[in-house]
This record gives sequence, structure tokens and C-alpha cells, in this order.
Amino acid sequence: MTISGAHGGPPGSWPAGGPTVSGRIPPLADFASPRPETGCSLRSLAPGQVTVLAAVDGGTAGGGLDGMAGTGKTHLAAALAREHVDERAADLVVWVSATGRDAVIGSYAQALRNTGVPAAGEGPEQAAAQFMDWLAKTDRPWLVVLDDLSDPAAIEGYWPRGAAGRTLITTESRNVGQLPGARVVPVGALSHREALWYISERLGANHDQRMGAPDLVAELDLLPIALGHAAAVLAETGMDCHRYRALVAGRRPQSGPGGRQAATVAATWSLSTEFADSLPPTGLAGRALALISMLGPHGIPGVLLTSQAASAYITGSGAMAPADETQTRAAVFNLARAGLVSIDAGDAARTVVAHSLIQAIARQHLPDAERDLAARAAADALLQVWSGPEVPEAVAQSLRDAAAQLRQTAGATLWTPQCHPVLVQAGQSLEADGLSGPAAAYWQAMLRISQRQLGPQHADTVRFRDFLGAAFEASGHLDEAIATYQHVVSDLENTLGSRHPATLADRENLARAYRAAGRSRDAIELAQQTVIDCERALGPDHPDTLAARGSLADGYLVAGRFKDAIGERQRALAAWERLQGSDDVDTISARADLAGAYRSADKLKDAIKQYERALKDRERVQGARQPDTIATRRELALAYMLAGRLAYSVEQYERALADCEQVLGPGHALTREIKEDLDAAAAYAMAKVGIDLRTPKPAQN
Repeated sequence: MTISGAHGGPPGSWPAGGPTVSGRIPPLADFASPRPETGCSLRSLAPGQVTVLAAVDGGTAGGGLDGMAGTGKTHLAAALAREHVDERAADLVVWVSATGRDAVIGSYAQALRNTGVPAAGEGPEQAAAQFMDWLAKTDRPWLVVLDDLSDPAAIEGYWPRGAAGRTLITTESRNVGQLPGARVVPVGALSHREALWYISERLGANHDQRMGAPDLVAELDLLPIALGHAAAVLAETGMDCHRYRALVAGRRPQSGPGGRQAATVAATWSLSTEFADSLPPTGLAGRALALISMLGPHGIPGVLLTSQAASAYITGSGAMAPADETQTRAAVFNLARAGLVSIDAGDAARTVVAHSLIQAIARQHLPDAERDLAARAAADALLQVWSGPEVPEAVAQSLRDAAAQLRQTAGATLWTPQCHPVLVQAGQSLEADGLSGPAAAYWQAMLRISQRQLGPQHADTVRFRDFLGAAFEASGHLDEAIATYQHVVSDLENTLGSRHPATLADRENLARAYRAAGRSRDAIELAQQTVIDCERALGPDHPDTLAARGSLADGYLVAGRFKDAIGERQRALAAWERLQGSDDVDTISARADLAGAYRSADKLKDAIKQYERALKDRERVQGARQPDTIATRRELALAYMLAGRLAYSVEQYERALADCEQVLGPGHALTREIKEDLDAAAAYAMAKVGIDLRTPKPAQN
């Protein structure tokens, strides 16, 4: 793959004043320890090297209590990333919350946009591959941080490589630490001096309060997460170190999973939770933490936590009564005062962050019934945010991360008595963002779970199989799509019958996949049978029958049987005119379909006549700048060009482009496609007649 700007001059959008940062580097906590004794310096990160910040004992991923979580790996990575920016050690710094394949692909696609390199493909997966190629070829220094990577296989094919760059990974997984050629930096507890410095800085000049600090940091096993809890409570309450140490010693469990360090964090968590719950509005901070514990550790959008569903759970007001958003905000803020969460008001996508270890402890202390309530409230809150106005890409990724964590923490709760709609919405979010590969993997996982939880014939199981077929089709895996659709059609025929609308709709899905795979005979046979079934069950003029005829016509076109295709299109148009009148949108669409059949048969005079009529009708009925109207104008322009009416073709392409730019914007995919069509038509006209037929642009003063 060739990429302009990979070497030499700077890409167009890179600022001259400093490095470009793609993704949001987590803010450093107040009084953050620089870790001069136990950390990792910028100078130790060599170009071309992969550095892994790993748990000292290679603990397990997922925030459990049996690994050494909470030692500050993400914090250290953030400090190193900011140092790269401040010292201008890299021209590009990319921060990726490596929660899954979709998150990595989306981050890489965004990074490509931030470099200013023109995207060569349509979707984020192509853009991510192009960015990988850019990293490998550029001589500009770069840093890519993959934060909290738990499964190397999840990003296979997307490992950043390049002689000019550095890759920094944080993980609690042994598998990541065993990557070939990687330099592993164990990140454990602070040194005694680092821990003492941190506590002293947080407590300031209050000498009496700091008395006993050396013994306290030792009691807390020098763990950053426990020290953060202690410092927050001490600073807020004025309690001295001696008193806090005694409370920790009294709260620490004598035995349990994870050993002493896990017990220490459990004790500090208990003290912080108790303090947060004592703040007004009293008793709500614990409920807020219960909800937060169900969601992703990489940050939760503030709008999710203040949604009606979340606020109703946190305040206990119930789903039917209006919840007090002010109380919800106060409860979350109290968690931050107690050191249990951090709040970044400047980040709409990842406003509230709770460490995975804190989330795990909070879940362990929830009774089963309360855990189910919190999980359902979290699912309802996610669905409410997703169903709102257009969701920005970064927020959508954060919601998917939260939903992924919720699937793990909620277990069967989201499948009782049937699939919760949020599980469908998460997959549809992947499709909406063009992530067809991750979408297919997601639907496969949902299908397996649905078969196990609900049974192979359940309506939700059939629906997931249908989603999977569409994802396979979108990603170009046509054999898999056909096999999946065949299974769906068979299931629906057995359960609903061959003439049920759902069965007929999925037959069309299967026929479409047949056509895309070049299996025109199979597509025609299936469509012919569908037409027969529709006519028997619904009548010859029913919309489903006419749609089946459209599918049959498409099959004829793929097979080169143009006369048959035109006949089907003519019958459909006549039926729509008889049923709905000439100004109905379905009638206009049928006319445009007939025009397309004529054009495919090289009957350009007939095609142009029908396109002109369809365009005129669309302008009158739907409006000149409606997307369907723009699409019909584009088709007419192509027919003009094929007929040698080049001036008319360029004129219609220019009009379609102007309308598309105004309605959809210059960056929309359809706008770019029409511009390419216009350029191609103008170039063709220049080659044929030696004249640039485009309208001259006004002279610049």
C-alpha cells in the first residue's frame, strides 16, 4: 500500500507547534508520584522497541483480586506519554484504550485522520490497516500506547511496528508479557521514599496529621491504589496517619483470595466507601459505586450516569418517578472525594473512571439481588444514551466498552427472561461505525450465548443468526453469509411457515447474498419460489409480492437475462401505479428501478426517459435535495454519459454534487463518490471532445 506523506514533508493537518496527540491521555492525579525509583524513564524506551508495563506477578486480567492490580501501570504510561509530548520526543502520540479489537481499529482510524494522510479506503478497518502501513514506513518518531491489553489475539494484525516508533503496553496478562522481543518492565508497589513523598505532598504542611506517615505507608504495603484511598480520606477528614493505620489494621481481612495486598485494598476501599456514603446526600455513594462497578474501567460517559435509569437506581426513586440528577452528580462527586473514582469533566466519552480492582471489590460486596438490580439499571442506562440524539464516535466506543464489561459482570441477568435490547444495540453500534469484522465476531458470540441461554429456535437466537449473516455479507465473507442465511430461512420456515413476512424477508437476504456471490441461478430459483408463495398467500399486488418480484428482477440482471428483468420491473411499476398512484414514493422508486434495468440492457433512450420522469417526480414529491432525489440525479447523469450526452451528464453530476455537499457535507462518503463521478465524467468528455465541460469556478480576488 502506498501512502503519500509517509516520508519527507509533514502531513497536511499536523501542527507546526508540537506533537499531534490522538486519543485522550488520562489526566495525571494531583500530587502524582514521579516514581524515580520504581518507574520507567523516557530514555529507556528505544525506537523500534515494544515495552510492556506488567504486573509484578503477571496477575490475571479483568480486575480480579488474585493478581497485582492497582500498582499504577496506566498512570506510569500516561506520564510517559505526556513526557513524549512535553519533550517533543515524538511527532505523533496515540493513546488506545485496548478494550477490544473494535477499540483498537477505531483508534487507529482516528489516528490516520489526525495525521492528515488521506484515507485510501471507505471504512475504519481499511483506515486502520493504512495507519499500520504508515507507522511501518514513516521516519517520523511516534509512540503508540495500548493501555490495559488483556488478549494479544484480539488485535492480531494490528500490532504497531516501525523503526521510528515506540510501542508501550500496559497489562495484567501473562500472555502479553510473553510477546517475542518485548521488553517487560515489572510495575509493583512504590518504594518507601516514593510512598512517603506522595502522602506528605497530599497532606501538605500539617505536621501533626503527617505523624506516623512512615508506619502508615508500610501498613498499606506501598500500594498506589491503597495510598490514594488513604490520602483522600485523610485530606478530607483531617484524620491523622496513626488513626487511619489503626482503622486499616482493624478492617483488613485475615484471609481471602489475593493475599495480604488484596486484603489491604479491601480495607482502604471499605473506609473510603464508608466516608463517601456519610457525605450528603447520605447513602447514595455506595449505590453509585455499585452501578459504576457494572461498567467499564476505562471511563464512563457522564451522560450515562445522569440518565433517567441510572439516576433512578442511584437515588432509589424508581423507574417511573423523575430522578434527581443533582443528587446523582453529588453521589459520584463524593466517590471522587473519597478516592474511589476520578472525574475528568473535559472528557465527555470517559468522564468517570474507576479502577478495575475497585469495581471488583464493590461487586463482591453486593448481594445477588442488588447485583442484578444494578446490572439491569446499567443496561437500561446504556440503552437510553444510545437511543438519544446522534452519539459521537468516541462516546459510542465508550458505551461499547461499558456494555462489554456489563456482559461479563451481569452473566445470565441480561438473558432473563429474554435478551436485553442493549445486547442488540451494542452490535448495531459496531455496524453503524463500519466495524464489520468486529460486528461479525460479536454476533457470533451472541448467537452462541443465545443458543445456550434461550435455545436454538428462540426468536432472539434466530435474530442473532440473521444479524450474523448480514455482518458476514458486509465484510465480504459471502460463503459464510449464505450458510448463515440458509440456516435462518430454514428455521423460519419450520417455525413460522414459508409465507410469513419474516421468512420472506430473510429469503430476500439469502437471494441478495447469492447474487453477490455470483450464484445467479440459485438467486433466481429462490426468488421465483418466493413470488409464487407471496402470490398464493398475499395476492399479486401485495407490497411483499412486488418486493419479491424486485428480487427476481435483480437475479435476472445478474444473470444477463435483461428482457426478463425488464418485464418484472414493468409489471411492478404498473402495479404500484394502480395501487398507489404515480406520485407515491414506491411508484417513483419502481420507475427508477425500471430505468436501471433498461440501462443494464443498454436501452439508454428508454432508461433516460424513465430516469427523467423519476427525477421530476422525486423533485416534486420529495424535494430537490432529498437523498433519494440526489441518487436518482446521479443515475441519470451516468445514463447521459453512456449515451454520449456528455454536457448533460456533467451538468447533472455538478448539480448532484452541490446538493449533496449542502445536505450531507463535503466529507460524507456519498459526496466524495459523486465528486469522483464528476471528475471521471469531465475527464472522459475532455478525452472525447477536448473541452472541459465543468462550470468555471469564480475567479479569486
